[in-house]
Amino acid sequence: MYEKVLFATDGSENAKRAEQRVIELAKSGNIIKTVVFHSILHQLIAQATPQQDIIPADIYQKILQEVEAYGRSILANSKEVFKSAGITVDTRLISDKSPEQYAIEAVKKEGFDIIVVGCKGHHSKIKEIVLGTVPTRILHGSRCDVLVVR
Repeated sequence: MYEKVLFATDGSENAKRAEQRVIELAKSGNIIKTVVFHSILHQLIAQATPQQDIIPADIYQKILQEVEAYGRSILANSKEVFKSAGITVDTRLISDKSPEQYAIEAVKKEGFDIIVVGCKGHHSKIKEIVLGTVPTRILHGSRCDVLVVR
């Protein structure tokens, strides 16, 4: 049914449950490609806003490095979970697009059949109210099936 799976992770408990669902899909189906990605943009302070005047560039660069290191560790942990299950995955750290932007574009460019995401990850309640959650934005913008795992 599905051959190419795109899995968005932020390392949250919901993402870990979604990760297990991807493993189930991979073991029971005809999956030929699984890509796990993490976007650092949903964790960063906006770059093109007045915050640039508040946060000195050197401190912002340090924050960016720490967020990227955290993202790499999320991906490394996920890759190890998949490897333990006997599944090979590609991992991608995304630094220039939000999770939903990347997922929607990747589906168009690479032809993923399904996007898998946890129902909620690490987020701000205010951002959720104003902008919606990442899964909601992916559901509204994607051209493929989306599996939101609780």
